[in-house]
Amino acid sequence: MDPLILDTKLSDNQQNHLINFYNDYEKNINEWVYYDNTYQLKDKKTSIYSRGRKALMLDSIEDRNLHQILNDIKENIFKTNNFDKDKFSEIQNVEENSALYPTLFSCIYSTSFKEGPGRGVHTHNDPRGHNNEMQIRFNFLVQKSVEGGEPVVNKRIVNMKEKDGMILFASEWKHSAMPVQGDLPRILLSIGYLVDYDYAQELEKKFNFGNI
Repeated sequence: MDPLILDTKLSDNQQNHLINFYNDYEKNINEWVYYDNTYQLKDKKTSIYSRGRKALMLDSIEDRNLHQILNDIKENIFKTNNFDKDKFSEIQNVEENSALYPTLFSCIYSTSFKEGPGRGVHTHNDPRGHNNEMQIRFNFLVQKSVEGGEPVVNKRIVNMKEKDGMILFASEWKHSAMPVQGDLPRILLSIGYLVDYDYAQELEKKFNFGNI
């Protein structure tokens, strides 16, 4: 098993609920952020390097069952991995012109010939917090694509199975994701925290700075 994979897994019930929620909500295109020009929305981020990528912010959606499942997943992260919860501050609000994103679905999907080939997720770092906190994200693979979609950390592919969770020091490690092929989108649940710098630095050492 890859050392970045967490002990925390999604349960079958959590996975099924999240997939069903995605399928029901996919048609609400005004709620999604598209990173290409698929839809002419004010929130679009047009770039050929992001073609075939979209995100849905989950915190603002009124769905009691969804939020119960998300809360259970968050609690389980700290219970099963022995992280000091007091050192973590969950990112809960979308700030304008900021990449400090709250809990979200990050999806990569296959694009049509007319749109051009999908590009996955480009290589990048996310920002630190305003007080120099590291940004750590816990990413869970809700649904695997037919082919592709693998996360890449520091130029290395991380092999995840459905329901797996992984830790990502998003502000510190270069990361990206492979483009996908086939009818199934890759659906990733991503939960973000700002973490006390000194504690995060010690925690990062345990994961060998992502250089496994």
